[in-house]
Amino acid sequence: MENNKIITVIVDHLKAGYYESEIKDILKDENISENDFKNLFNQSKEIVNNDNIIKLAKKNKLKFFGYLSITVLTLLIFLFYLPKQIESPSTFYSIIGSAIICVFAFISFLYYKTWELEFVKEHEAPNINYSFLVIMILPCAILYFIISSVFENVADNMLKENQIEVVGKVISGGETEIQNRRGNIKISTIVVEFTTEEGKKVIASEEVDTYEFQGFYLNQEVNLIYSKTNPENINFLLTDADISKFKNSKEKEITPNDLIKLMSLNTKDIKTELNKISYGWEFNNQEMLWVNKRKNLGISINSTTVNYIGQNFSTADYFLKKNGFKRIDKIETSSLSRLDANKLYENNDYEATIKALPQGNGKEPLAITTITKK
Repeated sequence: MENNKIITVIVDHLKAGYYESEIKDILKDENISENDFKNLFNQSKEIVNNDNIIKLAKKNKLKFFGYLSITVLTLLIFLFYLPKQIESPSTFYSIIGSAIICVFAFISFLYYKTWELEFVKEHEAPNINYSFLVIMILPCAILYFIISSVFENVADNMLKENQIEVVGKVISGGETEIQNRRGNIKISTIVVEFTTEEGKKVIASEEVDTYEFQGFYLNQEVNLIYSKTNPENINFLLTDADISKFKNSKEKEITPNDLIKLMSLNTKDIKTELNKISYGWEFNNQEMLWVNKRKNLGISINSTTVNYIGQNFSTADYFLKKNGFKRIDKIETSSLSRLDANKLYENNDYEATIKALPQGNGKEPLAITTITKK
């Protein structure tokens, strides 16, 4: 038998797990000398070793891309898929997601370039020491906050997109104190019950600031919004910041220019414009007045005149002057506080008056500010 064929036989048997002595017995009929067998066996062994190195290199490369794929897939799941499915801020999923991603990212890093032949010849595969995972604590913490932020932002965006406004009732609440190295952190939670559009009763909770928590009481009615796709995803409409965030309202003070603009709008556009300024405006058909109960303000409008009711009488003068109106009446300064006297103002295009509206019980009177086209 030719040497090449003998080497092929030896290689096949080595790969099959035969020992040198067993292979020698198999080839005894070939009358191979001891030295020739040794040489042929060593050549065969080198071929097998090279084949094993190539296989290990491929295996290491496959593992690297496998672990890297799991890392990327998990990252995509926790950043894009789960937040939409859960539609709620989630500490649990943020911890689980950041832990899984960090572990597989760590293993992927260890397998990087382990498919190079020099590495395989010396080490075969990386020695994974999981005690080194401690170096992933900081990246894992950063990733936790990123995932947590994504869950919260997606929940807020979906709530904003699918919101339905209802009135809920406070049924319980509490404060949890968490200790850390910097001290104690208080987390305040309010639990409310409300009924959805479909008539389903829902109990949901919302975290609030500690200073806000003190203002809640049992059976209190609160305005809130919930998501059609997940009714437990809620937000209270209590602060200007919340209202501005979810209602696209600027939550700013009305100016004379805002009032003037309303004169040229139809009823539908008036409501839209008013709620852009501050949320909560509705038209009262009985009083023929636009009313904002949340702000305790009222406005009546026609094509030439607008009446603004509700601001304090003492601030109404500044309200007009800071927006370009000038006093034109001749009332003496000492008598400006008279409640039966109208204060008169004008600019190039409009006239304005301020009249006091007494409230009684010693309260400061409100102002009725009227702006009319010249």
